[in-house]
Amino acid sequence: MNRYFANSLLTVLLGAGLAVPARDAAAERSATEFAPSPSVVTRGDFLFMESDISAQAAWLIEHARDYGYRDLNELLARDPHLYNQLAEIWREAHPLPIAA
Repeated sequence: MNRYFANSLLTVLLGAGLAVPARDAAAERSATEFAPSPSVVTRGDFLFMESDISAQAAWLIEHARDYGYRDLNELLARDPHLYNQLAEIWREAHPLPIAA
């Protein structure tokens, strides 16, 4: 998994409350409010996220090539707006099953 997708996974996990952001010393006092409940995160959740990101990467690579880019890095560097549009299309078609 390349660094961009690892960072994307972290962003998704942070947004879903499944990972804890880095905190400075002053914020450590309230660390418990940021910590996810152990009963919320399962190994299956992480396996699903890994397979979702792999499928998304394959889909995005295919579409990047359709638009004439070598890979996702080139697409992101040259046309981040298109990358975001493609990522949004993917996510609309493949929503994450995260309970609210």
